[in-house]
Amino acid sequence: MKMRRWRKSIITRVLSLVMCILFVSFTASPAVYGAKWNGVIRPGFMAGDSDSRTDFFLEMFLPLQGTETSFFFINPHIRLSEGENEGNLGVGFRGIHNDRYIFGANAFFDTMSSVESNRYNQFGLGLELLSRWFDARANYYAPFGDDTNRIRRMDEFAFASSSLLISPGFEEALTGYDAEVGVLIPGISNVMETRAFVGGYSYDSDVLGDTIDGLRYRVEARPTPLVDLTLEVKDDDVRGTDTFIGGYIELPFEDLLSFKVAKDAFAFGKGTRPLKDRMTDKIIRDRQIQTVAGNEVTDSIPMIYVNKDNDVNSDGCGTGIGIGIGICDGSGTLENPYEDISSVEGDSLYKEGTWVYVFSWPDEDGVVRADTYFDIDDTDTVITLLDDMVLWGQGYRMGNL
Repeated sequence: MKMRRWRKSIITRVLSLVMCILFVSFTASPAVYGAKWNGVIRPGFMAGDSDSRTDFFLEMFLPLQGTETSFFFINPHIRLSEGENEGNLGVGFRGIHNDRYIFGANAFFDTMSSVESNRYNQFGLGLELLSRWFDARANYYAPFGDDTNRIRRMDEFAFASSSLLISPGFEEALTGYDAEVGVLIPGISNVMETRAFVGGYSYDSDVLGDTIDGLRYRVEARPTPLVDLTLEVKDDDVRGTDTFIGGYIELPFEDLLSFKVAKDAFAFGKGTRPLKDRMTDKIIRDRQIQTVAGNEVTDSIPMIYVNKDNDVNSDGCGTGIGIGIGICDGSGTLENPYEDISSVEGDSLYKEGTWVYVFSWPDEDGVVRADTYFDIDDTDTVITLLDDMVLWGQGYRMGNL
């Protein structure tokens, strides 16, 4: 049922965007785009390896009124993948200088529903320099609004000497930047325009208390003027290595229903495009609002430990469990728990909000149990729990502990 709803949502979103695109393309006058520049539609995908999702996207690149060498543009974009969807709206400027360099700047608003069904919003800014032989880009991303959400299924617990450590799970949208440089590959580009890029990215995480730094490598090849194929590898110190392969096809508005589109789509071996044709190239930026799921700084709950197997002698020294022998101080700790639960009420931690943890042990028949202390006929083992105290037997599994 969930998969069916997800597919229905994707179909609805895609059809809505396609209808919007077709309406704009057939009703806009040349004055909207300017006499010199033609808008394009780009359907495409990026497929990840076994640990990554496959993204499907659809975008429009629409030059506004401009001159022979420059224009402002708008760039609506939608991205869909299983359990996640994102919409982007960009505006920007591109200009060509002496038919040698293209300078560009852009600003984006991004909104995404994550795999945890949390909504995140961000602003993005980008700069780019394009030429025949060399490209350079840089982007900055800044989430705003509700950028951190609890994920209770990710809560983690750990036993400490006199407390229970709790690390709550969170999902967080990240502030950061990326940059890359690339070159045209000689030789092969005489037949098929091919560019190789290397770059890096860095995102700050309050949840992890650190930055996520990584490298990104890309190769773009254009077997025809209208088809772009991309291979991308990303590697960072948190998510490891991910490999993506995909691409898109460009459909010029002016020739959308003409045979020229089909002709150019199959025009193999045309080599490197003129620089002016790159004025409507795809804006290269992170495909999604970057999020990370992890555990924040640990909280703690006071804990008193009890274990009947901890044989305490007359001096108050127990054999201990897993740490050593003859630990005389810190009775009621993880290392030297009380042998008798009746000792709990005399502990300095016996107060509201403290938890009492009772280890299981084998009885005379070798059966592991944790209920002997609570025989109703044995009044010596009865304790009084104060407000917000929890009595926890080892056999009971709580949360993700």
